[in-house]
This record gives sequence, C-alpha cells and structure tokens, in this order.
Amino acid sequence: LQSTFSTMGAAQTSKCTLTAAEIANCVSTSKFTADEVRALWYHFKTINSSSHCITRKQFQSAMLFKDSALLDRIFRVFDVDDDNEIIFSEYLSCMSMISSKATKEEKLKFSFQIYDFDGDGLISVGDLTAVLAATLREHKLVITRADIDHIVQVTMEEADTAQPGHISFAEYTALVAKRPHMMDHLTINISSIIQEYATNNTIALTTPRGFRSALDMHEKL
Repeated sequence: LQSTFSTMGAAQTSKCTLTAAEIANCVSTSKFTADEVRALWYHFKTINSSSHCITRKQFQSAMLFKDSALLDRIFRVFDVDDDNEIIFSEYLSCMSMISSKATKEEKLKFSFQIYDFDGDGLISVGDLTAVLAATLREHKLVITRADIDHIVQVTMEEADTAQPGHISFAEYTALVAKRPHMMDHLTINISSIIQEYATNNTIALTTPRGFRSALDMHEKL
C-alpha cells in the first residue's frame, strides 16, 4: 500500500518556534539532525497549525490509514501519556521509529508493540488475529475467517511458545529471525520532506508533501 499525507492545516506562513535548546534535546532523543528536526516541525504544523498537538483523527487523516484498528495501535504506541493527543516530541519519536533511521532492534521492539494489541507484554491468539484482520482490511484483501484462524494457528505452532497461545518477546525475536517480513510494519521515506523544509526559514502551511508510506505488514504471514 502506497499513500501520501493529506491536506491539513490552514494556508499560512510560520517560523519555527523551537529554541536552540529544544532542538538540541530533540536531536539527542531522536534519529534526526537539527535541520531535520526543524523540517519535521514544519510538517507537524501543517497537520494542525493552531495547536501544539495533533489528535487521533488528525493523525489518521494525515497518515491516510483506512483501518482504524491498525491506526489505534500505532497511535497508542507513541501517545506515551495516553491523553489521546500527540505532541511534537511524541510525533518525532513516531517519525524516528517508522523511518529508515531506526535500528533493527528498535524496529523489532516497535513491531512487537504493534502485534501486542492489548498491551499485556505477550502476543496472544486474539492479538495476532486482530492485527492480521486489520492488515487485511488496510490492504483491501478478503479472506475467510477460517483462513485467518489457520494462519494464526500455524504462526503460533512455529513460534513454539512456552505458554500456549501466547508469544513472548524472546519467542517473537526468534520467530522474526525466520520470518523477517513480520517487521515490515511501517517504513516511511521522509527524505523529500526533509529536503524541502530543511532549507526554509518560513513555509506556507498548506499541503504536507513528500511523505510516501509503505505499509507491507504481514502480506506473507
């Protein structure tokens, strides 16, 4: 699935209001350089130019997710204070993790969090079924519930779990070593936004441009 970010925010001009200290902190806690942080701040303001945060609905509109269940998992992973809004630091963490800059280990942890639908530290049969069903809906793929159940059963058997019907992080790590595509949750190429916005001191807050997302989750699961 290929998608672009939709039009958000009013058509107006803004200067980056981040202080040098704030930018330095963003650099130290993310995968981005100072110029990249500024560029992503500009994009964040295109999503909601009138507030310091973006809502779940705005996040969904900007990311163009079709399936709300899949969006909810990604949104809640990065909404660390669980207030149903994402501030810039949380947005920057999200961009760090779903960009190509994240390490394999970070991607592994992130993908486990996506699979762990109920957030209990284990991937249950219900978790795996929910993520698989959400992925199929996102890709507009239709298979029977019996086929979904079969895929989940085969995956659980391959994971060889110590606790029946539940995959631990260690077991998931071993499973991913055999099925690397299970980590292909979300990767976004942000280079064009970085290139466009990093060279501007002011920018018209119109259509977010440059992001191309590739959601290839579990197509080979």
